[in-house]
Amino acid sequence: NKYYAGARTLAGKAASLLPAEGRFQELLGELALAEKKPRTAIPHFDRATALNPGYFGSWLGAGVAQLQAGDRNLAEKYLMRSSELLPTAPAAYYLGNIARERGDDGKALSYYRAAAQSQSAAGQAAATELVRLDLPRNPRNYITASARFDNAGRVFALLQNRAPVALRDVQITPVLIDRNGRIVQQGSAVSVREKLAPGAQVTVATGITGLTADQAPALRFRIDGARLAD
Repeated sequence: NKYYAGARTLAGKAASLLPAEGRFQELLGELALAEKKPRTAIPHFDRATALNPGYFGSWLGAGVAQLQAGDRNLAEKYLMRSSELLPTAPAAYYLGNIARERGDDGKALSYYRAAAQSQSAAGQAAATELVRLDLPRNPRNYITASARFDNAGRVFALLQNRAPVALRDVQITPVLIDRNGRIVQQGSAVSVREKLAPGAQVTVATGITGLTADQAPALRFRIDGARLAD
């Protein structure tokens, strides 16, 4: 790409004129990453962190370069150093990915939650991974269901997707609870195959009719599962 080549030439000249300035080395590393050349980026970020060890961006770039080059241990070390200097959504997102791949789901969820606070691209990616990891365990965190009744006494469930990503294959089960919140009776499961965008609602028939006046307030819906729509 001629634009990358031109930027690389200018950054290289600037680095030659000001060899003690780490930001130009960082820029050269970022250009190499943009061209999908992490191994070319690594020595630039190494020089940038040596010249300016107190700047988070150099460590962030170094961590990303090492991650893309396949060294997760070194990537984690650099990304954590970047976060110590300044917490950012990209660092938390990549650290979440490393933790998830290592099987540490608890730490991964913590990193993803931190990154998801940002509206940046990294924050949105983290929000998706957060739901992907947490949804099978806690579907009720992302789907709400409430009862609706028509004039004929039929019961419907109003479902809403509270996740920041689209979901599908939502499954719920109507249940009756006692005063202590314990399930005393349950009905047949209800599935919704259609895609639900973030914030979207859908009303589905439950097949339940003839609830007594005493039973209606005790009706709840257990959220059994859902899948990401992607």
